[in-house]
Amino acid sequence: MKGWQLNGAYELSPVKRTEEVDFSKAVKVKVTKVMITKDDITLYNGDDKCNYPLIPGRNAIGLIVEVGENPYGYDKNMRVYLEPITNCKRCYSCTIGQPKDCSDFRIAGKNEEGFLKDFAIVPFENVYQLPKSVSDNEALFIEYISLAASVLDKLQIQKGEHVAIIGGNVLGNIIAQLIIYYQAVPIIIDDNENALETAKRSGIYYTLKADAKLEKEVSELTGGRMTPKVVYVANCGINTEAALRISRANAIVAFAGFNYSNLRVNFVQAMQKQLHFYCIANGYGNTETSINLIANHAINMHNFNIQNAPLRELGNVFKKSDEILKAEQDVPNVIIDMFN
Repeated sequence: MKGWQLNGAYELSPVKRTEEVDFSKAVKVKVTKVMITKDDITLYNGDDKCNYPLIPGRNAIGLIVEVGENPYGYDKNMRVYLEPITNCKRCYSCTIGQPKDCSDFRIAGKNEEGFLKDFAIVPFENVYQLPKSVSDNEALFIEYISLAASVLDKLQIQKGEHVAIIGGNVLGNIIAQLIIYYQAVPIIIDDNENALETAKRSGIYYTLKADAKLEKEVSELTGGRMTPKVVYVANCGINTEAALRISRANAIVAFAGFNYSNLRVNFVQAMQKQLHFYCIANGYGNTETSINLIANHAINMHNFNIQNAPLRELGNVFKKSDEILKAEQDVPNVIIDMFN
């Protein structure tokens, strides 16, 4: 196996090793595409802490190249999505059969080896066949959709209900689209005009600038009632106070995101309004739901800032993305073609 490993901040280098395969538990997959995201870049530049060395790459698809005598329905050349989240199987929740409440999820490219490599040994439970109606690029957003589905599970939104989303990045946009799918009314809030324009092109009608007029505009949209449910997208660059200001008393506020190293919340206003908080950091258990949502065209990903690059440009992708991040601009998701 040849992979690309972070040995420290700004230290990305190739690595080779031999991996044994227990075909009674796993399959061997040729990784075909990996999507490099802002979260990978914050590991690369040291903004997000991890235990080096680490192979990054949370979002990946591939083709099965080897199976055992009992492949459990998996065949060679099957196109598959590689699930990045695994429950620890050791904590109390896991041992009593409640893996969704795991206290120590193992996450590819975060605290476990990621998929930025030519071949991966993947347990059966982490391999999902992709239907023809789901494109490669769409499949790479499955974890985003899974996290969005986890958010909606917690919010339990009602038909016609207003839900504010602080942060119009990819995750915030997908959450808003999913809210529309379930017949509620999202309000995307951001201080980035490009994010708001992308939201409009994605069919999200209500978009507001995160500025001094925000509270007044939300009040007008909701008939003075403010919002009963708010989603704050971690690391969106907007002060968390905005989420608390637009919440009505006893509202539910969900903090969601893959990376939350800089998350800070002032609990004074939360206590005054007696708000209810949820924290959602992954989409464990929602992969099949996400694949079905894509197949049913519930989510439109065509408006996102997605770039493509061959494997030989990998080093430049990390360097350029880091420069964009330092300039406080929106970091594009870059799909690496592992064949080139």
